[in-house]
Amino acid sequence: MGEDLREEIKKLKKELEELKRALKSGQVVSKEEEIRPRRFVKIPITEAGESIQSRPLTQPTVTPPTRTTSFENQIIKNVLETFRKSVMQVGDKYIAIDRLIEDLSPEGAAQALTVIANDARIKILKMLYYDGKYFSDIEHETGLNPSPLNFHLTKLMQAGLISQEKARGRYIITQKGKVVLTLIAYFWSRFKEVAFI
Repeated sequence: MGEDLREEIKKLKKELEELKRALKSGQVVSKEEEIRPRRFVKIPITEAGESIQSRPLTQPTVTPPTRTTSFENQIIKNVLETFRKSVMQVGDKYIAIDRLIEDLSPEGAAQALTVIANDARIKILKMLYYDGKYFSDIEHETGLNPSPLNFHLTKLMQAGLISQEKARGRYIITQKGKVVLTLIAYFWSRFKEVAFI
């Protein structure tokens, strides 16, 4: 399915280049087929086990005008930027952002966020990001007593964000935990830019 996505992206790039050439040569897009910002390609997300059907993108109708303006060139730039913003790359998979929002379960998201909505748990994830640690090390670095620390470690393990080595008893962050911590860090960096903190 990754090959289908690459082909679809190549087609979109080709269409945009043709549109750009049409504008430069004195043609414009008709008002009936105006390019809307919400057009995007949806692809299958194999890891989630679901299949997303691609939405067909209609070809714009081109009519000959007198000449191209800088306004029309700006339209091309806006279309390219909209395309980039409407599709998010996660690893080697492209996911339509609107589809992510449509599929968002408020209850499920709230439940998932309660696991990480605790400063002690985020601190534990940060400590384990580069290297595994033993219970006593985590206890010393967090300043938590054994009972609350055990509670937080259990919550993180139940969520699949950390695991414990059977042989040595050391706590290590999982790949899922690294992804979640990275998303938290990204969210926090963006939130600080727009929030009044």
